[in-house]
Amino acid sequence: MLDRHAEPDFSPLVPELAADLDALELSTAHVYGRKSFDVAANWKLVLEPFLEGYHVQRLHASTVGPLYADVPNVVDKLGPTLRQISGKVNFTPEDLATPGENIHKTVTTVYNMFPNCVVITSPWYISVMVLNPRGPDRTVVDYHNLTRVAPDNPKAEELYKRSYEMVLDVFGNEDYHAAKISHAGLASGALDTVVYSGLEATIPMYYEILEGFLPK
Repeated sequence: MLDRHAEPDFSPLVPELAADLDALELSTAHVYGRKSFDVAANWKLVLEPFLEGYHVQRLHASTVGPLYADVPNVVDKLGPTLRQISGKVNFTPEDLATPGENIHKTVTTVYNMFPNCVVITSPWYISVMVLNPRGPDRTVVDYHNLTRVAPDNPKAEELYKRSYEMVLDVFGNEDYHAAKISHAGLASGALDTVVYSGLEATIPMYYEILEGFLPK
């Protein structure tokens, strides 16, 4: 039973995950922008695109898709949270050993913060989205765009503004729209089963974790 007066439980925040979040400096980041999306889809369908890289070159073919390689992610389980690391098309292992290099230019890390928060790294900002279920067919997504510091010159403001508008377009008009039409398709009852495989393997991994928290 849900209890708003219950003491918070931070036990899922294992030391490895806490160290990562500290390295990202989330606690001191500047909130550059915030927007809420009301999506006509189950919250798990809104989450699924952020659990795999298979859709990127396909769903985002005219936007960010060409930046990413069509290869499996490196997935780590940090408590119930899943961390996915993927290299972009211009990634080389030597990038990780270059002192002072902004590795987020060639590597993207996605944290599926169990159960309903997603953190995504980018070269100049970090995306944080919280998925709030409002019913079996409705999810309100609170999106936050974080930068290390507030823009203090016109060039920085232009860069942040362009990045913010781009990510709102990609998430709002592509990822969330895909969740909406996927929900409509599944709700039609046309499919008896859904099969996840290959580059989508992290999705059933997440559902196994989720089921482990549900009453037997």
